[in-house]
Amino acid sequence: MASRAREFENLEFVENNYADEEEEMETNVDPTNNDEDNYINKEDWLNNVYEHYPDGRIKRRCGPTKLAHLSNLPEGVRIIVKLDRFNAPISKSAGLLGSYLGTLVKKPHLATLNVLKWNDDMFKEIYHDKLLAAVMRKFAIGPKSRDWLLNQLGNKWRQYKAKLKKKHYKAELPMERVMENAPETVE
Repeated sequence: MASRAREFENLEFVENNYADEEEEMETNVDPTNNDEDNYINKEDWLNNVYEHYPDGRIKRRCGPTKLAHLSNLPEGVRIIVKLDRFNAPISKSAGLLGSYLGTLVKKPHLATLNVLKWNDDMFKEIYHDKLLAAVMRKFAIGPKSRDWLLNQLGNKWRQYKAKLKKKHYKAELPMERVMENAPETVE
């Protein structure tokens, strides 16, 4: 394989979608359907990183986490995630997995915001399997960690909804006005 980014130092990889000692987690989503990056274009990404002021100044700021080095992994190469005795990820791969889970719940085609509860039956049927399939495309993680993954995804989804509400929702404004000020990632 080609040289990897510094973020990939001390990580283990598996190719051809198979880990030696792990079995695959069951999902009902076609793994070849990779529409994950269809909603992000380069212009939107660049606009998120720079603030333009009326007097002409441009200030670079930290944008949202993109994990570009992870999305550029070759097809079929996944990061091995080791689990502890409680089936929770450990080591450096755990931090990368946690960041990736946070980026997944912000994608409207993987986790919609118009559902009130994470455990809603419709949400479970459609989106839980999509999210797990997206995780499985990038990480080799055992099926025992399914509950942990869903718990973490649910927490990150609720945090994202709360952050959006705090930043953009004003009770005194009509809903049409609130929707005008919504970020581009919200449909």
